[in-house]
Amino acid sequence: MITTFGWGGPPILVLDENPGACAAYSLRRLSGLYNGPAIRVRRSSDNAEQDIYFTDTNNFDITAFNAFVGVSTAYVRTWYDQSGNGKDVGQTTIAKQPICDGMQLSFFDTGSHSYTGLVCNSFSNGFQYIGGGSIYVVAKANDNNSGGNNIWDVLISQGDGSNYMVNLSFTKTFIGSWLKGEFSAGSSRTIDGNSNKITNTYYLINTQWSNFSTIQTDGTFKLRFNSIENSPYTITGTNPSSLNSNILSIGTTSNTGFYGLWGSMKEVILYPTNNNNALDSNINHYYSI
Repeated sequence: MITTFGWGGPPILVLDENPGACAAYSLRRLSGLYNGPAIRVRRSSDNAEQDIYFTDTNNFDITAFNAFVGVSTAYVRTWYDQSGNGKDVGQTTIAKQPICDGMQLSFFDTGSHSYTGLVCNSFSNGFQYIGGGSIYVVAKANDNNSGGNNIWDVLISQGDGSNYMVNLSFTKTFIGSWLKGEFSAGSSRTIDGNSNKITNTYYLINTQWSNFSTIQTDGTFKLRFNSIENSPYTITGTNPSSLNSNILSIGTTSNTGFYGLWGSMKEVILYPTNNNNALDSNINHYYSI
C-alpha cells in the first residue's frame, strides 16, 4: 500500500519502499529522489515538443499537459526512466510514436505490422537476470483488435530481434487473451520444453486495467496476473545473462516494430533481482486493480 512517514506526512513512493529498480516508467512519480519529467510529448498541430512533469502530489501534471497540447493530438517522444539509471525509452520516428491523452500511453499498428513503440538502445548491464529478475506492467488491451489467433500483443521485450532475454506478451483470440512469458536463445533455451514460451490460463479482459508481473530465479519462472500466481515453470538452456540485452522495447519487439501492442500502458518497472512481487500491493491499490 501507499504509506506515509507519519500522520499527514508525505507518501512513501513505490521505489522508495522498493529500491534497486534498473528502470522505471510511469505517469505517476515513483521515487522521491526523482525530480525530472514524466514524458516528452509532441503536439500534432506544429510538431512542437515539451516535457511534462509531475504535480506536488506526485501525479501527472494534466493541467500543463492540456495547456501545451490544446486540441491537438499528443505523441510521446520520450518516456523518462525514474530509477536514476538514465534508461529513457524514446521514439524519433514520428510515425511510430505512441499517443498520450494524459492518462495513458496508447500503442497501435500503423499498418502492415508497423507498430508504435518506445526503445532504449543502450540498456546493456541494466537488466541481466543474473540470479533472478522481476517485471511489473500495468496495461490493457484494445477491444477493437480482439480477433486473430496469431497476433502477439507485446508489452515489453529485451533483445536484439533474434535472441530475447525476456518477451512479455499475450496472444489474442476471439474469446480473450492469454498472457505469455518467454526467455529464449534461439532453440537452446526452453521453459518446460514448450518452444521457449509458456502460456497460463489468465484472461486479459479487454479495456480493463491489469497488473502483469513476472519473476525469474535460477531455474524457475513465474507469471502473475492481478496478483494471481501460476505454478513455477522450469527453465533450461542458455543462461539469459549471456544474451544480447542491449535493446529494451516497450510496446513492440526490439526496434523493428513487426509485433506490438494494440492497447495502452500506464507503468513499467524492472528489477535485476527477484523481489517476490513486492510491488503488487502498491500498484493494485493506486490503480484500483
